[in-house]
Amino acid sequence: MVEHSFRKAEVVGSTPTIGFIEAVLIFILSFHMTLGDTSAEAEAMLCRLYRNMTTARKARRVFSAYRMGKMLSMTGIRMSHPDASEEQVWHLWARRHLGDELYEKVYRGKNNE
Repeated sequence: MVEHSFRKAEVVGSTPTIGFIEAVLIFILSFHMTLGDTSAEAEAMLCRLYRNMTTARKARRVFSAYRMGKMLSMTGIRMSHPDASEEQVWHLWARRHLGDELYEKVYRGKNNE
């Protein structure tokens, strides 16, 4: 197998940066890994990409995934409760996210559900 180094490549101009290409590769390979049909070579490439990422970049990816999950969850709540205000949607999401017991401890009497 030929070893590729995405870190050494540099693209200038309107072409996507190598960071974007890395992100796409990681997304594609991560998706396939969840299906259980990923080749050993693809899994090894994904591991190398993650290993070579800085801690800051890994943290940005985690936070970005969290924001995306929150956005998708809130969108589902809006679809289920079309007449809810943004504040009500947020409280419904917080209750789902935290669970009833913790939500009540933190937000008791502060919502408009």
